[in-house]
Amino acid sequence: MARRMLCSPTVAILFFLNIVTIALLISNEVARNAVVDQLVAADLLSDKWAHSHYPDFDSDIDIQKPPAPQYVTRTKVVHDTQTIFATTTATTTQTVTSTITSVETVAVSKAKLDGLPGFCEECGPEDKMCETYGKYNLERSRAYEGPNARLRRVLQKAADGHPINIGVLGGSVTAGHGVLHPEYWTDIFFDWWNTTFPHENNVFINGAVPATTTEYYSVCALEHIDEEVDLIIIEMAINDPRNDVFAQSYEWLVRMLLELPNKPAVVNAQVIALSFDTISMGGDLHTGVAEYYDLPTVSLRNVALYHVLENPELDRDMFHRLPPFQPESETDLRHMNRIGHKVLADLMIAYMQRQICAQAVLKNNPSLLRFQPQQHYIPGPEALEEMPRLRLFQRYVRGERVPPIKTTCLTTRSKKHPLKPIRQTGWSDWAWKEKAYVIAKEPGARATFAINAGPTGLIKISYLKSKTFGLGSVKCWVDDNERAARRIDGWWNEDGLCSCRDSNIAEGVTPGPHEVTCEVLSETKDPGGGHEFRLISLTRYALCYFLFEVRNANDASNSS
Repeated sequence: MARRMLCSPTVAILFFLNIVTIALLISNEVARNAVVDQLVAADLLSDKWAHSHYPDFDSDIDIQKPPAPQYVTRTKVVHDTQTIFATTTATTTQTVTSTITSVETVAVSKAKLDGLPGFCEECGPEDKMCETYGKYNLERSRAYEGPNARLRRVLQKAADGHPINIGVLGGSVTAGHGVLHPEYWTDIFFDWWNTTFPHENNVFINGAVPATTTEYYSVCALEHIDEEVDLIIIEMAINDPRNDVFAQSYEWLVRMLLELPNKPAVVNAQVIALSFDTISMGGDLHTGVAEYYDLPTVSLRNVALYHVLENPELDRDMFHRLPPFQPESETDLRHMNRIGHKVLADLMIAYMQRQICAQAVLKNNPSLLRFQPQQHYIPGPEALEEMPRLRLFQRYVRGERVPPIKTTCLTTRSKKHPLKPIRQTGWSDWAWKEKAYVIAKEPGARATFAINAGPTGLIKISYLKSKTFGLGSVKCWVDDNERAARRIDGWWNEDGLCSCRDSNIAEGVTPGPHEVTCEVLSETKDPGGGHEFRLISLTRYALCYFLFEVRNANDASNSS
């Protein structure tokens, strides 16, 4: 009997499948551990990387960190906020006192400048980031710096011993496409943060959603991070196409985040991708908007791009390999590998260390913030954290102020307010890996959703657009007004670009409860005749106030 089982076809097939699986895992590890000598030669990585051949993540002396205190950290992966590690007590590894000058981070042995952390001596013996990347590369990474008033306030709060809530909004790179924990740049960054500012109640939420643009986040950001957040990092430079629509949605996102209860600091983390029609992407428009709102921008592309252009083989060493994950496999030029994640994390850490040092100087010399301009047209320090009263993408008007925006988001990508039809025929929930949708595949399929309209009366849907998935078209309308239905097409003629897009369903809808219905059309733009449609979210905007009065000085100038 035992012999028959051992010789059976089923056992043989299972044995063969196990062998294939093991082989794929080994080849994947070989590919992920490919060496980049050119990066070392370019001072993008230290010489230690050249000889280690990357045996594994934990033994890599450039990546491995000393033990951090135990902490509560939450990562938001598509559907839910999950606790990935939590304890009731924290192991205090450092003493955090009331002044930021007492905070020392990894590899600091003594203070170099009047009690400052050793890394505050730029490119001195304890500035490990300068030793690894070089002064000029760190300077390149700071695409926009500004006074960092909000960020330094958050750093001081952390140094005073308070817990910090950090949220990240990003796309598939930050969601970890092509890397494993703990290789994510977010893993490395928060490990550093929690070692530098240990607190058992520190919270880190990775709210990244793949195939998403700032159109989605401008309404649905709070489905993926906490409202009481202190520091927000936005990684969306390669997710937004380069056009004004996304520059404006990025601006709406920024305004909404800056108005949150804790008046959080917002930092841009810009990555690099070489898979699109142009190297320039939406991040290049984000930078201009960020300058207007005084948001610092840390750019990996600024550091790496010139060198990759002159040494094209480097693209294979900073980006993810495609299946079968062999060294000769094609390269996914959209998603960074572990090296890109490591470099981005280090650039972010270097920037934070720079601001720690700057805040330490201000703490020791408060007179620097007591500057009062002699001319009335020069702003004083009280303006450092102000929100511009007008949007960048609007006409200048003396007597108006853009009101705060409140949004409602029903989405497939979070359990806070899930998108669920109250009636449906032919629609269903469906997910591919971390991407969830409400989908229909046949003409005539109809789904109805309930939503409360706000004072602006604007209702929108988010949906997937792609050239490759056989996507069709729907018509959507509010309540019984089918005659005013809007047609929305899922197919577009954009090679290799699958993206979440927004479309208006209705404007001027009266405030209060309404129903939105979407029906799959028999007509389709897909050349293959596909009808599938993938819904992601249903959203509405609400302006808290319609008009704000500005300062008396502006009122007086209006009468002149």
